[in-house]
Amino acid sequence: MRSRNLLGMLLVTSATTFFGCLSSEDAGSGVNVLGDGGVPGSDAATAAGGSAGTGGNVGTGGNTGGNAGGGQGAGGTGGTIGPAGDKDDDGIPDATDNCPDDPNHDQADGDRDGVGNVCDNCLTDANPDQKDDDRDGVGNVCDPNDDDGDGIRGDHDNCPAVNNPDQRDSDNDGIGDACDNCPATANFSQADSDGDTIGDACELPNDDDADRVLDARDNCPKIKNPDQSDFDNDGVGDACDNCPEVPNNSQRDTDRDGRGDACEG
Repeated sequence: MRSRNLLGMLLVTSATTFFGCLSSEDAGSGVNVLGDGGVPGSDAATAAGGSAGTGGNVGTGGNTGGNAGGGQGAGGTGGTIGPAGDKDDDGIPDATDNCPDDPNHDQADGDRDGVGNVCDNCLTDANPDQKDDDRDGVGNVCDPNDDDGDGIRGDHDNCPAVNNPDQRDSDNDGIGDACDNCPATANFSQADSDGDTIGDACELPNDDDADRVLDARDNCPKIKNPDQSDFDNDGVGDACDNCPEVPNNSQRDTDRDGRGDACEG
């Protein structure tokens, strides 16, 4: 009798353990096993076991996977990192960013030239090419370009590199007197074949310094001195004499300091 009772207890225990194992399912395994009472594990309302599987999110493209009641979770795929091609990291792709190298979330463009305010070298003048010949950071179309500081814009200045606020042009050749190599003779080309700063148009033959004194009689043939002043009467004009108060026709200057030996102590 005792043996029969022990055998019965073992059978009950084994059955309980067996059916207990069948009543649950592995989380996210996708294998539906009948729970207690024969209800499919996929039915979330009555299944004894099973949990929703979840897939990981990757970047911005991850998907949440898993079906309630024991479905296998689907892993997230293919996330991307930020908008494609965004060098300045302002959230605007380079292809459509009006300042691809400078962050500007608002894309403001006051002059509507397609170049954003934060990188436009002419904020109020449209210049989509952003041309800046002198590379001073100010575009050509709005650059006053007054290099000589005379208050006249470079594109209107008749001597753009020489300060001449009066813009005087005696010969009306478009070149201001302050920089004209022939201020009294029209010579728009400013040609100067011998490079003596006297324009060909006003340089007399055999008068290199254009002082109206022929070179053969000029006491300073390379320096303009129409008065031909020569204080020490040595034949060398004061304008080019390295000892203007001491006669020294040879103009010897041993140490080449610009002062003649005759007057150097």
